[in-house]
Amino acid sequence: MVYQDSEKSCSLQNGKLLYAFLTASDNLLTYEEIAVVCGWPLDSIGLGERRRNAIRNLRELFDDKVEFLSLPEKKACQMVILERENDEG
Repeated sequence: MVYQDSEKSCSLQNGKLLYAFLTASDNLLTYEEIAVVCGWPLDSIGLGERRRNAIRNLRELFDDKVEFLSLPEKKACQMVILERENDEG
């Protein structure tokens, strides 16, 4: 993956999850959708921990330029791309 002119290593799972967030309406995925994208059985034990680890791994790719908000009331996570300070407009 190339981000801000630097190449970063990205696992297949991270790539699939990132693509799912980018193509989802409002960059929002339900917990169930995250599990499906990652190929985890929905009745799997430890699903919440797996999801948190997957989101943490995505966060690490972006050096605090992207946030992933947990929305427990919607049982979902939302990807928020922060504007760079030097962006105009």
